[in-house]
Amino acid sequence: MGANSHQRYVRAITRNRPHAHADEIHAVRRNSSLLVDRCIQLSLRLSQERFNQVETTVSAIIERIEYQEMIDATIARYKSQQIVNSIVNRIEKNKKVRASYFYM
Repeated sequence: MGANSHQRYVRAITRNRPHAHADEIHAVRRNSSLLVDRCIQLSLRLSQERFNQVETTVSAIIERIEYQEMIDATIARYKSQQIVNSIVNRIEKNKKVRASYFYM
């Protein structure tokens, strides 16, 4: 290999060097862009998972509240019925007592 061919080789490498750097820069930017996209996807997935957890928790709390309200309403109906029964029993007892006084 002669001096001229070596010089041409060096010149070719030197000429192509900026292109090689540009290709590297482009590859880094592309990888960076892909990483940003992946980061965004993961963030969205994490946000969705957190939302699902919150939604599940809130649904469970609502179910507990509704169940407790149902129990409270049942207890209130039972107590009301007990009061009504007690009043009815007293009225019937008073009627019997009055009837017994009437027949005396």
